[in-house]
This record gives sequence, C-alpha cells and structure tokens, in this order.
Amino acid sequence: MERLCIAKSPIDCITFSKAVSQVITEADRGAEFKYVVTPNVDHIVRSFHDEHLQSIYKNAFLSLCDSRVFAFLARLKGYPIKEVVTGSDLTERVVDNLSAVEKKITIIGGSECEIKTIKRKYGIAELFHYNPPMGFIFKEEEVNRCVEFVVNHPSDLVFLAVGSPQQERLAYRISLDSRSRGLGLCIGASFRFLAGTEKRAPKYLSDIGLEWLFRLWNDPKRLWRRYFRDLYIFYLMIFRVRRYR
Repeated sequence: MERLCIAKSPIDCITFSKAVSQVITEADRGAEFKYVVTPNVDHIVRSFHDEHLQSIYKNAFLSLCDSRVFAFLARLKGYPIKEVVTGSDLTERVVDNLSAVEKKITIIGGSECEIKTIKRKYGIAELFHYNPPMGFIFKEEEVNRCVEFVVNHPSDLVFLAVGSPQQERLAYRISLDSRSRGLGLCIGASFRFLAGTEKRAPKYLSDIGLEWLFRLWNDPKRLWRRYFRDLYIFYLMIFRVRRYR
C-alpha cells in the first residue's frame, strides 16, 4: 500500500473494501491500540500549520481520503488515490459487520439516545459508552477520564465521535497508553446518520462529490465561510503534493 503526503497530510492509496478488511482484521487481533483517521479538506487545512496534528495523522494505522474534492484535485496532479473512503461509509460497513459477530465496542461521544438506538438497531451485545463534556479536550483531567474509560473497558473497536480535531487528539493520547487495546475509529457525526438524528446527503449527490453542497444548503450560516475558505486555501496547498512510501 502506497502512502501519499498531500499538503503535509498522509493519504493511504487503498480501496474501500480493502480498508474495511484491514479495520476488521486489526480489530480481531486485540493488539495495542491503533487508530484510523479520515481527513477531508477542512482537516488538511487545519493541520497544515499544526505540526502536532500532522504527527497525529502520520501515526495513524490508516489515513483515508474523506473528500471527493480532495481526491479530484490530487488526481489532477497525477497522484493515484484509488477510492474515497468516507468516515460515515466506513463506520456503517463496520457496524453492519458487528451484527454478524460478537464484538465488544466502546464509544466516546454521542448522546445516550443515539447510542441506544444504534445498539438496538444493529444488535450489538456489549457496548460501553461515555460522553465527555463540551470542551473536554482542553482539560487534562477530562482527557484522562476518557483514556481511563477506554483502558477500563477493553474492546475490539473504539469509536471516537467527539468531532475533529478533538477525536484525533484523543485517539493519539489513547495510543500513548500501553494499557489500551483495540482499534479506534475517528468518526465525527457518523452515528447521528446511523441513528437517524441527522440526515446525510442523498447517494447521487455523494457519488458526484456534492455532499458538501447538501450540508451547505442545510446549514449555510455556519458552513459557507469555512467551506469557501478551506477550498481556496487547499487549492493553493495542493501544489505542495509530494510522494513518499
């Protein structure tokens, strides 16, 4: 598997099915904690001037492209991103797999109602849940509480649903504790989609790379400035693409 570095962020050249297979295989191993990230344009722009975030992405077990705009621009530069692997699609496929096998899972983030819905909907037998308070990432004692929860509830899969970059920073902190086990997935709002509390873009829009437009249409006041700023900055940054293995 080839790993590209695009604007200082790593992207693994891997198909969706191979990514799912690697996630499930690694979860079965029960080895020391590793984590999966799915950077999109916003994540890349944010980490471009943040060396700590760059290190977090580079230390990920998998770093998967979560943006069709990102993939399109990279391909224009001749870099072989095989498929877009969104965090939401990956989460849905992995959770679907959980209903067929007995797996322990731990979830950090998400409301109690959403987690109960997912547990019932997918028939998950063993599920441990902790929802940290807002702004937890800036309080050492709260971050430690999250780490201890993961350590004290060893699971095959650990879903981190506290938004970016909080979930990536937390994943890295968990990985530094040698007592932690399992594979962590940084999933953002994916459980809201699975629980039905938030609508995802129709598949035909996602397939042509316009899922961002659906989100912008539904929440323009919050997103328009960020989206257009990020796209402009990313367009400038894409010229710094380089390869490494």
